[in-house]
Amino acid sequence: MEEMTAVQLPRWQCHKQVYGDRIKDIRPLPLEVQLDDAEDSGLRWYLDCGAVITVSKSLIARSGPKVGDYFVQYEDGYQSWSPATAFKDGYTRI
Repeated sequence: MEEMTAVQLPRWQCHKQVYGDRIKDIRPLPLEVQLDDAEDSGLRWYLDCGAVITVSKSLIARSGPKVGDYFVQYEDGYQSWSPATAFKDGYTRI
């Protein structure tokens, strides 16, 4: 990893509203349900609210979340995930 210079980066405060919920379980798709879609990761995230998300490879490209982290969907439909601490520190439930 490249070392950062001693420049102070600007600080930002989040003002967005997002939809999201805690991931309570992560399971592979059943073999009979797995798609031939190249974007399909073969995983499902089970959320506290009862929603089940079939996860795309692009959603977990850099690293995968763990149980307790948060699924996040923005107003424009973009989907992501957030580590639990970062989510709790950055968002207040409305």
